[in-house]
Amino acid sequence: MPQIVLASPDVGEEEFRQRWIYELKSTTAPRYTLYASRQDLPVALSSWLHGERRLGAGGKDISVMPPMDSVDASGITKEWFGLSHSYFGDNSTVMNDLFVLIHHNAAPSKRPRLRRVQGSQGDYWEFRR
Repeated sequence: MPQIVLASPDVGEEEFRQRWIYELKSTTAPRYTLYASRQDLPVALSSWLHGERRLGAGGKDISVMPPMDSVDASGITKEWFGLSHSYFGDNSTVMNDLFVLIHHNAAPSKRPRLRRVQGSQGDYWEFRR
């Protein structure tokens, strides 16, 4: 089944909320998933440069916009000597989650390493350690 996955996107949160969320809702994909991380240095720099929070910024203020499932990878994406921007392709925990999502169309509640968390914008998911 087709999935729409946004992995560390450098898109303004408000622009996405006003413009792109309607595009997502008009597609036939069964599930929409956002992966974000507060450890992502390019996304943090872009937020500073644009003066607007980016969709790829994680943490307790992660973007929550149903029907999209928001997954915070901040707790597992810290790189000591890197930018922490390619975590979705480099981190085995994220890759395993993507596999279960894509191959089984599994909701976050059915994926083994995720737990529900209440954030400032609503409930989201984060990786258990």
